[in-house]
Amino acid sequence: MAYNSDKALDRTKFGAENIEEKKSAASNSQAGLLIQRRSMLKGTCAFLQYIGSLPRKEYRKGDKVSDLLVLVCLLFAVMLITLPSALVRPPVVALADLVFLAVIVFFIMSRMGILITLSERQAILVWDIIVGALLLGMLLSFNAMYFIACLHR
Repeated sequence: MAYNSDKALDRTKFGAENIEEKKSAASNSQAGLLIQRRSMLKGTCAFLQYIGSLPRKEYRKGDKVSDLLVLVCLLFAVMLITLPSALVRPPVVALADLVFLAVIVFFIMSRMGILITLSERQAILVWDIIVGALLLGMLLSFNAMYFIACLHR
């Protein structure tokens, strides 16, 4: 699908002004190349507003499989939460784990190829976000294991 510039969003309303304009303005000023960064909270809020405003379905029309698999994961999660504890046996949990793992691997791998189309800086930033998400997942897993172990003492 070709990118339609008429439908392009104005990212400046989310605080994403043209960096090249800032660099040239900064080099012409007494301050040199000092570019002010937003605070983490402002940057995160602007990012969430920007992502929320994007027409996702317009760009990801061919990716119905991923959307369906994420729905399957959500159904498994609801099933595990709502089933009586007597029915949640190791085979059911193992099946749910296998489904979650397969969906997560497929979901991530189907999107990793896009990194080669980004600039070097964008690719590094996206990779850092992926690694950060992995570390967050590990932290949550370890804390969940610790919490469960504390419950059984």
